[in-house]
Amino acid sequence: MEYFEQLWAEYYPRIYAFLRTGFNFSREDLEDITHETFLRAFRNISGYDSSYSVSTWMYTIARNMIRSALFDLPPRDRNIAFLWYYEEFTQTQIGKIMEMPEGTIKYRIFEIKKILRKKLEEVYER
Repeated sequence: MEYFEQLWAEYYPRIYAFLRTGFNFSREDLEDITHETFLRAFRNISGYDSSYSVSTWMYTIARNMIRSALFDLPPRDRNIAFLWYYEEFTQTQIGKIMEMPEGTIKYRIFEIKKILRKKLEEVYER
């Protein structure tokens, strides 16, 4: 357990910052995904390949959880999610890019967040 505590202390801020910088998630979602990254690492510690650094392994777990959830979205929603979460465009900007009313974009982002939460929960349970 001491090793896990050491991992937590060293990598929690790094994984959280990685997710915060790379994705426009709420604080609550960032904390949940970061926690889940550590749970998955702990559950799969026997699968850790020591030829890679621990940080590479941890970042890969976090990235794969997000990718898995995003790539399961329908193409239109995936594009909106990409513009919102990765590029951090406003809803107005996304509406112009996607040639959709801003209200539709706002609704799609709301729905995408629900879908992603559900997908991330499924990823958490694996």
